[in-house]
Amino acid sequence: MTEISLIEVAVVPIDSREKRVAPPHLWRGEISIPKTAEIRYFSIRGGETENPFTGEIDRIFIFFPGLGISSQEINNKWDFYYLLVMSLLAKKIPNALLVTLDPPGWGGSNILGKPEEVLSPRGKATIIKETTNNILNRVGGKPEICFIGHSSGGLAVAWSAWEEAFPKATYILDAPSGVGFDRLMTRTSALTARLHPRLFDSLNRAGQNYALNAFGCYDEYTRMVVQQLINNPENHRIEATEETKAQLPLNLIRERMRIVGGENDRLVNTCGMGAILIPGAGHFAARTHPAQWIEASGISGN
Repeated sequence: MTEISLIEVAVVPIDSREKRVAPPHLWRGEISIPKTAEIRYFSIRGGETENPFTGEIDRIFIFFPGLGISSQEINNKWDFYYLLVMSLLAKKIPNALLVTLDPPGWGGSNILGKPEEVLSPRGKATIIKETTNNILNRVGGKPEICFIGHSSGGLAVAWSAWEEAFPKATYILDAPSGVGFDRLMTRTSALTARLHPRLFDSLNRAGQNYALNAFGCYDEYTRMVVQQLINNPENHRIEATEETKAQLPLNLIRERMRIVGGENDRLVNTCGMGAILIPGAGHFAARTHPAQWIEASGISGN
């Protein structure tokens, strides 16, 4: 286990209607899960504290991003998909601990086990469980837990929900890619299986058109994600293959789960439950519309 180090975060825009807001302090650390992975994580706390795991913590939010979405160090500053949402929530909920992970095989997280096992939804659900248990051991007490998963990370979070490792937890699926909830025994939609094999050829020929058609958006952040996918095709191929195999018998968790996404997103699956769609947003709504995303997610400061 490495020591947690304090890092300042760059000033970032929240959205076009708000002034630029400096996020709270950001902590970086690593968690080693034997025989599975080494996971880099980032955590944010509201208020004044020298360690994110000390003081009064009554709520914990665990964010798990999707394919190609990992942290980036730009001009000695750290940036990642949920930075804006986490920063806003830290100001809104002072006693909350907010943690986001680099998915295994992306960014600073390394795969220790067999890639097919680690990168499967079940394998990523194991990482979510072990990381959460590690955090709970540090924090102590009995804080409320909320898991948020974006895109393919939504499938990992859904699998974690099905395993019921944390029976009282709540779950937010953020633009989940291909998770079906309308039947007791489900599997990821054929949409994901059709899109992924063509991904890189399509991006190399006409990345902007593909992103607009699939993600419903094309901006600087989308380009960064696309580049990561192009740079790491093998992990992407394995994850896409394992995702299409996934089967989830889901039954008793609907009342503790919410689905949000962008209205322009072509990948989001409403999962037979319906989804709260954010006007004008695409696949990366939490990044492009963070304030609206928080409102749609139903996360309150109470």
